[in-house]
Amino acid sequence: MLLWGKMTDAYNENTMGYGNTSSIDRAFYKNRAGWNQPHLVTYAESHDEERLMYKNVTFGNTSNTAHDVRSVAIAISRTEAIQPFLLLIPGLK
Repeated sequence: MLLWGKMTDAYNENTMGYGNTSSIDRAFYKNRAGWNQPHLVTYAESHDEERLMYKNVTFGNTSNTAHDVRSVAIAISRTEAIQPFLLLIPGLK
């Protein structure tokens, strides 16, 4: 039996630049209480790629003017960075 591990909110908090609510540790089954088998399918987003970008440019962190996430170029680079993080976590995608 496979169970789904939706991590969209945590990954999007990462892309928006908010570290205090962006933990993706639950993407790995061993980091979930009571999970003993690798029956977790994790994904950063499904069909909402454009929604991640919308949130980045609308609600992204602007506290660092040199790295303003609402800038389209920076928002794109942060969205692209989701993939390596997702792929480095063991398990099904």
